[in-house]
Amino acid sequence: MAEKSSIFDMIGPVMIGPSSSHTAGVVRIARAAIKILGGIPEKAEITFYNSFARTYEGHGSDRAIIAGLMDFTTDDKRIRESLELATEKGLKYQFKSVGNASALHPNSIRLKLAMGKRSVEVLGESKGGGVINIAEVNNFKADFSANLHTLIIFAEDKKAVLRLSPTY
Repeated sequence: MAEKSSIFDMIGPVMIGPSSSHTAGVVRIARAAIKILGGIPEKAEITFYNSFARTYEGHGSDRAIIAGLMDFTTDDKRIRESLELATEKGLKYQFKSVGNASALHPNSIRLKLAMGKRSVEVLGESKGGGVINIAEVNNFKADFSANLHTLIIFAEDKKAVLRLSPTY
């Protein structure tokens, strides 16, 4: 089935610039990841891949990802000062870059987040115009846009963890 686009996909979201894929999409990936984690992380390891790895500082993706991790929206003026705000709030973060990961989308980010005893790993893709895809959660294929409510169930792969009632 072919993907359908609307005029809003081409125009992009209301945002702090310079780029809908390098800032707005990045903020949205981080916000989706904190929803999966269940709150604002205390620690974050952020890996930028491919074109993001080469341009994340110049295009503001570093500020955008940290802003999203603090639950700022795409049009929040504090995005520009998010690195300083994160330090003030005690968010510990580390950036990494991998310039040639040919198996991944050109604009991919892997987030390893921790909050207390909770942790999650999310691989997100910024597709342009602020549109994103959450490709993986904890190394499991996910492929959702985060535009709609999405149910994610974390379960241990052990016998009798999930029990179904017999039908009568």
